[in-house]
Amino acid sequence: MKFILIIILIMTVFSCGKHPADLLRTGQTPLYDFPLYVTSSDGSIWKFNSDASKEVFVSGLNDPRGLAIDKYQNLYVVEFGTSKVIKYNLDTKVPTEVASGLQTPSVLAVDSIGDVYVNQEGANNIIRIKDSKVISSYTSRPTAIAFGVNDIMLVGLFDLAKVFWGGEQTSPSYTVQEPVMISTDANGRVYVVEGTATNAKVYRFHQSEPTGAAIVADNLSGATSLAVDSVGNIYIAEPGASRISLVTFKNEFYFWANIIAPQYMAFTPY
Repeated sequence: MKFILIIILIMTVFSCGKHPADLLRTGQTPLYDFPLYVTSSDGSIWKFNSDASKEVFVSGLNDPRGLAIDKYQNLYVVEFGTSKVIKYNLDTKVPTEVASGLQTPSVLAVDSIGDVYVNQEGANNIIRIKDSKVISSYTSRPTAIAFGVNDIMLVGLFDLAKVFWGGEQTSPSYTVQEPVMISTDANGRVYVVEGTATNAKVYRFHQSEPTGAAIVADNLSGATSLAVDSVGNIYIAEPGASRISLVTFKNEFYFWANIIAPQYMAFTPY
């Protein structure tokens, strides 16, 4: 009996991360790992492996910006140049237009049940794509969206220089200059990219409230986005230097990969 239990445990551990999390519970934080997908100003979405090798996933897009991947292995990307959101299956790469006529969209987020949300900087709001419902409206441009533990909406308002833990402008907040990207790690901790052209920073916070602020990277060159893998390594896009930098879970800083003007990035959820 002990031998059987050991075999089952080994099979469970080694199967982790190999299949999409179809049974992800509402509010549950998924694990994120390679492949890493990155949009570039050259009109491509690049697919990176853990050894920093890369290949083009799709090309020919009109200024691709924010992207997100749902638990069913669909990749969503904002095509900024056409004000659309396009969906790609990660296996077939078949494109499907899921939103159009948007007012200056730039970033996306997916909640735990798979609903996709997009910002509209031109309308100062966030909409849910499946029914075009306006979820929240603001007095400033929303330029960063993510979902944290228990599906708390995390929103960065560019002109107010604030990040909110909650979908409303009255929610608890923290001051961050030019918040352009929000992400979470496997423990639900919140990371925010400061998008200033020079000496940009990345902040880390506690899961459900704007406390415990810590700077995990600074002196960045026009950072635009980040993604955190399953063990806590932080990958940061620096279009000003045409590279992706890495802050390891041991707080070691490296230049990880070269890429022309990286914009936004997302790991694959498992």
